Amino acid sequence: MITCKPLNDKSQTGREMHRLVNRFSGDLRYFQVNNKPISDLPIEQFFDIVKRLPYKKDTDGIEILTRPYHLFTSPFNGYDCKKKSIVMASWLKENNIPFRFIAVSSRPDGEAHHVIIQALINGKWEQIDPTYQDNILFENKKWTSSEILSGYKNGKGAVLVSLYGEGEPGTIEQDFYNYRVKINDPELLGQGGPAEGASAVGIIAVIVGIVASVTGTIATIVNMVQSRQETERQIEKEEKAQAYTEQIIKEQREQQQIEKEEAKKREKQLISIALIGGGAFLALKIL
Repeated sequence: MITCKPLNDKSQTGREMHRLVNRFSGDLRYFQVNNKPISDLPIEQFFDIVKRLPYKKDTDGIEILTRPYHLFTSPFNGYDCKKKSIVMASWLKENNIPFRFIAVSSRPDGEAHHVIIQALINGKWEQIDPTYQDNILFENKKWTSSEILSGYKNGKGAVLVSLYGEGEPGTIEQDFYNYRVKINDPELLGQGGPAEGASAVGIIAVIVGIVASVTGTIATIVNMVQSRQETERQIEKEEKAQAYTEQIIKEQREQQQIEKEEAKKREKQLISIALIGGGAFLALKIL
């Protein structure tokens, strides 16, 4: 199902984001790396995958929200903060970690322009922002304003588009074909927009290509992460071994210094004894 609604405030966006996550977080199980669903990946690896997806803001006047399955299988040119937050929040829900969407601003006037996630981990609300590739997991950024995503006016978005919010994965290709003629937005249909007289077979071919591309990208990213982690573990082992060796050398030098000091003391004692004994002998001889 695809819906278009007038967008009046951010609470409407927040409600739809929560609805898509709560109902469709299980979409992550359709995508696997090393024969395991990506929802089973550690949070560090999954965060790396999401933040490396290309970024692209929505077309002006339209806010596009959709379920994770569609985000990984349709020809989007890129993903804005809302789409990436939906994917990241789906991982949190699949792993039973409470979360909330936060509207934030870095502008002096405090007007919200960005969405991040807060996740309740070890009793503390941690910031998660997978939007940009240089972002760091749990980085505590300072914002000029922040508010849980509900209840205040946005004043910019004209239309809220929800793609495939109700359909199951098996019907997505047909839904995509039926809807492509109703909206002339390249963000929905790929860079070229709707092709004149394009067939459902052509649209499905594009989707299949995106699936293969995204799956390959995910596998590549995971391999990169695993390789980096193995390198870091090896470096850590070498650093520990070096530190241990340096500690042994330090202890040996300290022991040598102690032995040297004790030898000096013994020499002084022997010299003192010798001097005392020599003096006594000399005194006896004189007498």
